[in-house]
Amino acid sequence: SNGVFISPGAATNPKLILNGVNIFKGDINISDKDFTILFNANQGSVGELTMGSGNLNLSLDASVSEVAFADNSSSNWGDGKVVISGFKDNVIRFGTSSSGITSEQLNKIDIGGTEVVINSSGKIAGKVISQSTFTNAGGDMLWSNVNNWSNGIPNISSAKVILNDSLIIDKDVEIAQIKLPGGFGSVHVSSIDNKSLTLNGTGVNAVIQNNGSNVDLRFELDIKIRSNDSIEAIQVNAGGSSRIIFRKGSSLDSDRLISITAGGDKYVMINDILSSSGLFGGGVTVMPGSKLVFGENASNKDYSTYFTLLGNAELISRIPEEDFFVKSDFYIKSLDRNNKGLPNVVTVENGYTMRGSLKVDSVDLILNLHASQHMEVIELTSGNLILNFDSAAEFPEVTFLHDGLYSSNNSNRFIINGFKEKVFRFGSDSTGLSSEKLALIMADSSSVGIDGQGYLYIIVDSDGDGVIDSEDLCPDTPVGESVDSDGCSSSQKDSDGDGVTDNLDACPNTSAGATVDSSGCEIPLSIEFSNFINNVYPIPADDIVTIELKENLEVIDINVLGINGATTNKLPFAKKRNRLNVKVSNLSDGIYIMNITTNKDIQKVKVIIKR
Repeated sequence: SNGVFISPGAATNPKLILNGVNIFKGDINISDKDFTILFNANQGSVGELTMGSGNLNLSLDASVSEVAFADNSSSNWGDGKVVISGFKDNVIRFGTSSSGITSEQLNKIDIGGTEVVINSSGKIAGKVISQSTFTNAGGDMLWSNVNNWSNGIPNISSAKVILNDSLIIDKDVEIAQIKLPGGFGSVHVSSIDNKSLTLNGTGVNAVIQNNGSNVDLRFELDIKIRSNDSIEAIQVNAGGSSRIIFRKGSSLDSDRLISITAGGDKYVMINDILSSSGLFGGGVTVMPGSKLVFGENASNKDYSTYFTLLGNAELISRIPEEDFFVKSDFYIKSLDRNNKGLPNVVTVENGYTMRGSLKVDSVDLILNLHASQHMEVIELTSGNLILNFDSAAEFPEVTFLHDGLYSSNNSNRFIINGFKEKVFRFGSDSTGLSSEKLALIMADSSSVGIDGQGYLYIIVDSDGDGVIDSEDLCPDTPVGESVDSDGCSSSQKDSDGDGVTDNLDACPNTSAGATVDSSGCEIPLSIEFSNFINNVYPIPADDIVTIELKENLEVIDINVLGINGATTNKLPFAKKRNRLNVKVSNLSDGIYIMNITTNKDIQKVKVIIKR
């Protein structure tokens, strides 16, 4: 009742529990011993408080909405403190005005590190700390130590935190932004007792920023991005090789699209779990010129959405073999936001982690594969997919779904460098890609076909005549010569079988078995068929062959061919009226065809040289 006080006696850790509404209306008198009161119900008329060196510990149940003390401005609080757990703004009141307690008494109220203020109705609340710098002046690196903060512990969800030292989060925290300004070296943010950090991005352009030069901002705790904005940013802005690293033992879970900005030698690394939550969950966009790396301890098994690269951006996966980099039904998309025409680059270092699709929308995508992968589809809207394959696997394979290549026009290409037979596969049979889609693929600068198991193979045309080697009956066609459907040019064919190729054959329809000269024309075996020769003697000859002409013709030159078609030089001769004496002393023994060219015709006769 009013005018009656309660105080701790000789008991150890004395405690009063109030379960009824408005049942405590007396005073509290504490000397040198701590006293605890648990408020499980509203109390509207508590009296005055007197303290010595002991503290009054007040614990408020979550259901309590009012604890009203009398005006205490004239009360002696000694050296004690009022320590409040379960504190909520504007629930506890002293008197009915801002003078219900003195400023000295106000400083003796501890609500967990936040400065306390009193309003015009006497209600107390935590001072709003919307921005504060973590200095670690208290030395223990704990979030909850008010001595570690320049402006008090941030106590609203829209607060911004600046880090000058490493931080241990010892309570669940929700703020708008956390950033490293630079000038204080690398900083590590971790937690104890599985406490988490929630970032909502209220009123800021990035939820995480590293503005230091050549320093790291490292996280080793669970981080949640929960925002009302459509996109939230993670940025490495300073010069040098600065990084933001989510280390092993951390997780990053987002219900919104995340943009990554880290250009030059800077990058963001995720080395544990990336996940997406909620209706609008996830989606990671790597901004122009930026780099995102997934480390060897990372896993995207809970990341059920896509990656987008916006031009000259790089995405690297070191995720362990058979874990998840891109899941099935999701994709990597290549865009060019700044219209600079610079390709995006994706590198996958370990096998069977890239399980999704690839979309090339406005600029080339370079895909570096250092291990085997089972992927879904390739969509080429504008730009090429350039796949560089470098696998040391004993049985390498790069597979896509049946009919897993689409292109909006015939100018887009799927280009494979480092092609290997029985590695690249679409589906499981020869219908895996149509001929039109096969025409979009270039493997080591060659066209490809598809075999009965769906594997791509290079169509080899060694002589470049337009007929592939497997169908080319004439494999070494001279450059520039036209060929038929069998890959044969006229210089490679002998249609009449006379031993003279078609391009040199002046007599293309020689009878089978006939003896011909180098022009492919049949050789007469006697002079009976001569047009202008009466006789040739002696047969055989030794030094001089005499030829009698039917008339006195002008003889231009005489040469001979061996019976095998080999030509010799012109032979010297002397003509007297209608008689020719031809010198044959330089010919070896054998049978020859002598060509006599006159001003009217060419006559061929057989001669025999024997000594």
